[in-house]
Amino acid sequence: MLFRSRQGQAQVDLVNQESAARNALRALKNAMGMMNKNKRFTVKDSEQPLRPIPKREEAYQLLAENNPVLLASKALITEAKINRKLSGALRLPVLTANVNYSASSDELSRFTAKLNESWRLNSNISLSLPLFTGFDASGKIQQARLVVRTRENEYATLHNDLIVQLEAVLELLRNYRQIIPINEEILTSAEEDQKL
Repeated sequence: MLFRSRQGQAQVDLVNQESAARNALRALKNAMGMMNKNKRFTVKDSEQPLRPIPKREEAYQLLAENNPVLLASKALITEAKINRKLSGALRLPVLTANVNYSASSDELSRFTAKLNESWRLNSNISLSLPLFTGFDASGKIQQARLVVRTRENEYATLHNDLIVQLEAVLELLRNYRQIIPINEEILTSAEEDQKL
């Protein structure tokens, strides 16, 4: 009777594990962009020994250096800071200079001679000071500062979320480090029981 109940429970566990394996395969195909393709592939056991779990500091460094979302967020902060500096330039004076060289003639044949004889050179230098821009410059500077703060807050939130996820993955790896040898012992024991 006890054997029958254990066998029934093992069959239920097997059905659940097969279902979980199919779901994991679908998720893998989706992640690889192969969801609607009929390509078949197999996942092979590598028989490699377990690699050591990276230390927390090393994992943080790898995350900061390689996570594309985190790197993109850093780039957005840099862009916002550059835009803030550019908006501050609205209050700076503007210096412009123009130089013109020209000649004119009624006939085309005499035009080349006019270029050498009667030509005009005009130059113009102007300096404009933005004394009052209707608070437009102040508004753009304030807006640029707010964008920088927003980007920095988004980065901090994203960084903290990724650290929480990283901690969860490291904890899961530590758990599997303990579970795998236990499961190997159970498998060995089950194989011996099956022989008996």
